[in-house]
Amino acid sequence: MGVTTGAGGSGGEFLLRSPIAGVVTQRAVALGSMVDTQAMLFEVVNANALWADIDVPETQASYVRVGQRVVLRVRELAGREVGGKVEFVSPSVDEHTRTLRVRARLDAADTRGLRANSWAEATIRTGSSDRT
Repeated sequence: MGVTTGAGGSGGEFLLRSPIAGVVTQRAVALGSMVDTQAMLFEVVNANALWADIDVPETQASYVRVGQRVVLRVRELAGREVGGKVEFVSPSVDEHTRTLRVRARLDAADTRGLRANSWAEATIRTGSSDRT
C-alpha cells in the first residue's frame, strides 16, 4: 500500500493506495487503531485474476505437476465448470490435514459470476487418469 498525507499536510488524514486494482473485501482494522508497518489493513481482490487453492490428498500428491489443467465444479454456480492451470505445487504436506496445497490460476473467461472464497470440487488432469 502506498501512503500519502491528506489535504493540508496536517498529518491527520492519510490516503492509502493499493498496489493492485480491485475491490476491498475485508477491513482488518478500525478507524483510529494503532498499526505498525507490517499490519494487514485491507484485503483487496482483483477479480480479473482469480486463483484456486486446492488441497490434494497426500496419497495423490505424486501425480500433480505445474502446467496441468484443472476443472472446478462450483456449487454457487449450479455446478458450472471453471477451467484453470496449476501454477504452484507446495513442496511439503500439511502435517495436520495430510494434504498438499496446489494453486491454479483460473481462466478469466470462465470466472463470470464467481466470487472469491467460493467452495468447489477440483479435478486435476494428470494425463494418465484424472485425480480429484
